[in-house]
Amino acid sequence: MKTIKAKVSNMNLSDYESIDKYLIGIKDNLSLITSSDKTDLTKHNDLIIYIFTHLKQCKVTPFYQYISRLHIQYLEASLPDLTPTKLLQLAEDKIQVLRHADQWTKSEDLAIMALKARLTQQKHDSDLTIQCLVAHVGRLAQRTLKGGPQDQSMPTNAKYPAWMIQPPHPNQNTQLVDNKIYTWCTKYRHGQGLWVC
Repeated sequence: MKTIKAKVSNMNLSDYESIDKYLIGIKDNLSLITSSDKTDLTKHNDLIIYIFTHLKQCKVTPFYQYISRLHIQYLEASLPDLTPTKLLQLAEDKIQVLRHADQWTKSEDLAIMALKARLTQQKHDSDLTIQCLVAHVGRLAQRTLKGGPQDQSMPTNAKYPAWMIQPPHPNQNTQLVDNKIYTWCTKYRHGQGLWVC
């Protein structure tokens, strides 16, 4: 009997796929240690606190509020005839009512919602950082492979957009194109110059 009571006290709602399966599991174990004798029904009332604790893990707000109210009433001794079996029956009845009233929808904990928003923001920030790193490494790799800006072996007929080979106007050393700042460098294209990022 002690092992079954210990099992019931450790049966967490989170270990089950649904609250229905949790309730069935609890009832099955209670049936092994209770008899139909009315004096035996209150013998296992020490399990009530555990069952309340587990039922309050449910994320359906109206059900959680109902169980919390019952728990407070029980602690205030307003429910002297409450037994584990009666508590489970009250829980099942409330679940059925909430389902018929279309109120059985899980609400996410505010902390979980905030954490999800933060993770989404971090993923976005990480993606931007990775894009910047890839662009920077790409430019470094290009410089290394081509010998840097001093390399005079670069073919003059390389295909560049027209604006990249157009020399700057007087007093114009930089220009903004596609949110990138380009500088005129005369060391590219055999001294003919090129706008480089």
